[in-house]
Amino acid sequence: MTDAHDVHRSIGERLRAYWLAQKLVVPGGVSEARLREFEARHGLRLPPDLRDSFSAVDGLGRGHFDDDFISFWTLDELENVGDYFGSRAQSLNDPHAYFRFADHSIVLPSFAIRLTPHEKGENVVIAIRADWGSFDFAVVADSFGDFADRYLANDSSRLDLIASSIRPGDDLRHPLWDRNLDGDLGQ
Repeated sequence: MTDAHDVHRSIGERLRAYWLAQKLVVPGGVSEARLREFEARHGLRLPPDLRDSFSAVDGLGRGHFDDDFISFWTLDELENVGDYFGSRAQSLNDPHAYFRFADHSIVLPSFAIRLTPHEKGENVVIAIRADWGSFDFAVVADSFGDFADRYLANDSSRLDLIASSIRPGDDLRHPLWDRNLDGDLGQ
């Protein structure tokens, strides 16, 4: 929930406060030197909103979830979509420009941001559904800041981010648990 003080706090500070309110273990931020090293290694520039977030808090760590089973990964855990999915990601224009940074309930879906060599590039966020050999994606936010604002807005907004990759007629059984996401047992 947003309060009057949120307008003066950075995205990273708001994420940190939200996770601390849930009594989660929240790591400190990433140094400017580590951010520059990441950029140099991948030949890209982090947009200001994502840079701010990592400066304030280095995610939760893969496998560490908030109360809605959403995990924001650390800088070192970011994965290049093209490298990770290979030819499965061919439906995505320039898959090597996207980096996965968060997921829901063990990558159902995972979220990736488009990063470019220019600080002011188009940094859309997509939800990726890639299970049982398939690869589908949907744009869910115009930027990391937009994604974080929706994530922090309220429970309904967070669930909309998760549901954005679900299409009518999808089999909603989780591939690991063979349980339907609405709680019914799978067939």
